[in-house]
Amino acid sequence: MEGAHKIGLGKDSHRFLSASELETGDCDSDKPLVIGGVVVPNAAPFRAHSDGDVLYHAVFNSIASALGMRSIGHYFPDSDQAQRKRDSADYLLFIKQKLDEASAEVCNLSIVVECLRPKIDPIAEQIRSNLGEILDIKPEQVGLTATTGEGITPWGRGLGVEVTVTTLIRHDTL
Repeated sequence: MEGAHKIGLGKDSHRFLSASELETGDCDSDKPLVIGGVVVPNAAPFRAHSDGDVLYHAVFNSIASALGMRSIGHYFPDSDQAQRKRDSADYLLFIKQKLDEASAEVCNLSIVVECLRPKIDPIAEQIRSNLGEILDIKPEQVGLTATTGEGITPWGRGLGVEVTVTTLIRHDTL
């Protein structure tokens, strides 16, 4: 690959709604759990202002980092009611537009998901496909691994999900 390369690092985490929040209907308990654009059935949703797609948020942050931009909350603050329950694919379309404007492209994404649940392996190929479609890359350019962290962290104990992403982008003049 010709041109200059830049690396970005992104991270995001969300906790699941608690049983009491689900019972009382607080905090958008009617939202589905969405990870990497995949709706996970029969699972508690994330406590989040948008749809809470933690994986898409981490990918956004990683690409934004590589482009020298700010994090997702700067562009889409949770204080903005227009973001309530918003599909996080919209955020990736925004960052894809920024890549295009910079004449840059994603070479690859390396994604690590830490959680006890849901199991990521059964939905990994769909996540890779979803990212490929939105970012105009091949699913093979998306590395996706998952770990429980042996239950040491809150994510490994089942309280939520944390995602860390490294992105390599290429640009002719960066």
